[in-house]
Amino acid sequence: MVQISTNMAPYYRGINRVTQRQPVFAGNANNGPLSVPLKDAELIGFDMEMTGFNPKQESIIQIAAIKYRFKNGQLQEVGSRIHFVNPHRELSPYTRRLTEIKQNEVDHGLEEKDALAELVRFMGPHPIILGHYPILDLEYLWRKLEQYGMHQEADRFKNDYIHHTIDVNALARRIHPEYAQIPPGYSEDLLSTENLPKVLGIDNTGKHQASNDVEITRKIFQKLMAQIPRQEHLTWDSPVKDLLGYQGPIATGRICKHIANTGLDIA
Repeated sequence: MVQISTNMAPYYRGINRVTQRQPVFAGNANNGPLSVPLKDAELIGFDMEMTGFNPKQESIIQIAAIKYRFKNGQLQEVGSRIHFVNPHRELSPYTRRLTEIKQNEVDHGLEEKDALAELVRFMGPHPIILGHYPILDLEYLWRKLEQYGMHQEADRFKNDYIHHTIDVNALARRIHPEYAQIPPGYSEDLLSTENLPKVLGIDNTGKHQASNDVEITRKIFQKLMAQIPRQEHLTWDSPVKDLLGYQGPIATGRICKHIANTGLDIA
């Protein structure tokens, strides 16, 4: 979750862009992690909750990273790191209402630097990240790492990890281009974090917290994988890099433009 105020809009005009996929693989392209079949890959569902969208001024309040492996036709959890993080400030009424995170939960949370260091250790050197608009959280993350002097780790997220990311928004846009339209009676398109679970028949009534959002993203991914057209020849036996190429670039332009133009609080 991110809470945007009007004074942050100029900052986000600066990152209004599309991140293009590059043929950059961790390790050798023939035997690196991106060449592993999806059914044998380790995916890391990742999400964060923050007090606001500008990492220079705002703080992380929750981090969720859940490792999944494929078993019996489903992605199953094999490990997790879920932490509240102490922002050393009072949570806004909007943040408390949206996330249902309580002040005492973050007051007893990890220090932000310690939570980031633990997250980096848990993800390991070559993570395949699964998320919904994950580039926004990843950019926030590497900027925070830089603030704490963790430059090597920040560079990995900035230069490598965004090219090892499965974005269910980009995947849904490729399979269902019609989802990018705003249907009658809707205020936004069907690719949003609110609407995509609904249109796929996934319950999205839980708390808007990082751990719940990661689990919803896992369910979205499972549904979308089953809907990839047969002629695309993409299955759980396909290497990770084939799915990354199929989904195309991951984009932030639409979101950032919305923020820059409106300055509204958004999730």
